[in-house]
Amino acid sequence: MLMATIRSRARRKTAPPGLLQKDELSRLLFRERERADRNHHAFSLVVFEVGDMKVSVFREFVKVLMERRRSTDEIGWFESNQLGVILAESGASGADAYLGDLREKLTDSGLEMPETRVFMYKGNLEETPGDMPS
Repeated sequence: MLMATIRSRARRKTAPPGLLQKDELSRLLFRERERADRNHHAFSLVVFEVGDMKVSVFREFVKVLMERRRSTDEIGWFESNQLGVILAESGASGADAYLGDLREKLTDSGLEMPETRVFMYKGNLEETPGDMPS
């Protein structure tokens, strides 16, 4: 537990520019949810577990995330040991395509895909319990 805390603090200090803080990612997640409701489209949130990554692996992982992102994607801290990526206007098939492409880029960089969870918000449609964290 102590080592995970030390690694978490080290990652935050050495995180590449452009990685949003938790409160900013939360604000953008709320904004995207409102946009989805207003425009009747879906979006996805991909959450990566990074708590056990060594700092050097974490930096390389974030570098690959940043290189893969679209201009509408937002990347930042979701929780203390989790990174989140908001995929605007991307439902399940868009999130699958993103993860497939990311897995390929990570493999090319000699990295493994961390434990990953995907949440999808369906816009102004009926929400299934567990689809999107509040």
